[in-house]
Amino acid sequence: MDYDVLVLGSGPAGFYCARHCAGLGRKTILVERDQLGGTGFRWGCLPVKMMLDRLRAGEREPDEVRSGRTASLIPDTARRIQGAETRIRRGLTAAGVKVARGEGRFEEPNTIRLGKQSVTASHVVIATGTEPAGWPGVPLDGRIVISHREILGLTEVPEHLLILGGDVEGIEFACLFARLGGRVTVIEKESRILPGTDPDLIEPVERDLLRREVSLRTGVEVTNCTIAGGATVRLIDGSTVQGDRILVTGLRRPNFPDGLERIGVEHDEQKIEVNTELQTRCPTIFAVGDINGITGMAHAAIQQGLLAARRIAGLDHTVSPVGPPYPRAVYTIPEIAGAGYQENELVAQGIPYTRLRYALADTWRGLSKGIEEGFIKVLAGGDDRILGLWICAADASEQASLFGTLLAGNLTIEGLRSALILHPTLGEAALEAVLQGDQ
Repeated sequence: MDYDVLVLGSGPAGFYCARHCAGLGRKTILVERDQLGGTGFRWGCLPVKMMLDRLRAGEREPDEVRSGRTASLIPDTARRIQGAETRIRRGLTAAGVKVARGEGRFEEPNTIRLGKQSVTASHVVIATGTEPAGWPGVPLDGRIVISHREILGLTEVPEHLLILGGDVEGIEFACLFARLGGRVTVIEKESRILPGTDPDLIEPVERDLLRREVSLRTGVEVTNCTIAGGATVRLIDGSTVQGDRILVTGLRRPNFPDGLERIGVEHDEQKIEVNTELQTRCPTIFAVGDINGITGMAHAAIQQGLLAARRIAGLDHTVSPVGPPYPRAVYTIPEIAGAGYQENELVAQGIPYTRLRYALADTWRGLSKGIEEGFIKVLAGGDDRILGLWICAADASEQASLFGTLLAGNLTIEGLRSALILHPTLGEAALEAVLQGDQ
């Protein structure tokens, strides 16, 4: 064999898998058909957060400074993200990973065709991810009807941007473009934006969007669009909405490598089938990240990449790539983040619970920072075990980054009540919630 491990794809799952395999002493090659970094580092997650962070940081700047920063935000981010490829390549080569460019095609289970040459590996990890797909009746054209991939190529902010989908991606972009000076209309078929998220977590985000005159068209469905001197979206009730560009969010299609049928790897239209060890039907071939359909979250993809590397190296692991509680974050303004159940899930499953909330403004750190809004919510079951831990606030994702780990350790109300929490911090709101929060 030429290599111990061949990784297809350089997004979060592939990058961490390849680097960890090499760190565990396996001769590793990573193959990428496009630019290094994939959607997570290059085209979607990271650049959007870069822009949102810069806008948040500038909210208290003088008008003239903020105006200049806002005007240059997209081109500056495009230049900054170009450095991601250099950083990724450096991280891989420093770990001893060989990087190759090309479209990998399976010839045999352990043989990949790259152009005119074939490469063999004892194990292959498929981390090819997904790519944007158009909506039915609204195909992507990369010019007027665009996805997140085209955002960094914009030379000016659309006068009126139509965002199809009030999901996580759509609302993050709504928060972004609402601060860039143009009009924004969000169209969502469900009755509220951010479907599946508790109303009290949504409300601060919704208030901010409405304050910035974002139009939230909920409970309506798109049938098709017309492109002629702009964009017209037709809704199922026969009404229309006009704008300069349409940003399509939410729908994605998998990037299946060629030759899967030839080697017996099973998949449907949306994902490659894997077991709990992330193996396909061929035990030497793994599939990690979005391509296996388990979850569309970058941090879960990273975990899967690391777990696959440990499995290949013959090491034990104790964390299931499938099981909850996953930490989750919505990088809106303000942010929503947490882990475990939300209230709507507990109600749907008939699980009794107690809700405890505490405002960040009422903490001592909130007083020193002059914080006016935001809260932590603790959801506890009848056995005192904490079922959900959620926060809506600026930089909520930073505070919630370890919530999943806490819940996985079966944290209880008594355990939180007796925990030694650094003072003064906003994190003390969780302690205050279980001490005297409203129910």
